[in-house]
Amino acid sequence: MTKTECCGPPGTIFREDVASEVHPNQAPEMTRACYTSFDYYNCKANCCEGDHTICVPNEMGGFCNLENGTDFYFDDGGNKQLITDDYWDDLHSARDNRELIEARDDYRNRYIRSNRNTNNRNTDENRHITSPLVTMIASMGIAIGIIVIILSTLILLMKSKIIKL
Repeated sequence: MTKTECCGPPGTIFREDVASEVHPNQAPEMTRACYTSFDYYNCKANCCEGDHTICVPNEMGGFCNLENGTDFYFDDGGNKQLITDDYWDDLHSARDNRELIEARDDYRNRYIRSNRNTNNRNTDENRHITSPLVTMIASMGIAIGIIVIILSTLILLMKSKIIKL
């Protein structure tokens, strides 16, 4: 299947991976600030004032990276905003926050997997525990089987006149 490239460095942002045909006006989260408006069917349009390759994806929705140093992004209203030092501070905070969330989720997932394994182990152990009634019935069956074998042997020995009563 051929994937359609969107706004961002070549080969990194594909429409089928990050956008939704169900919400055709919703830009991919990592590049949403590179667009004045988003069109699912033409996802390179309205990106970084015509040069879709200069969009740099990040946790804050990306920005347009110009070689002359006047980097910018588009706010939710589609207005061009020049990047200031506050933007970089916010980006670092967003990355720190994302790392904390990922660490929490990783811990939570490991904890859930650990409990799931423990529960499965307990369930397997419980399957091998037999009740006293089952043990008694099994013992009676074995005893009856032994008695039948002994009686059959005695009857055969008597018929062949090896044993006389």
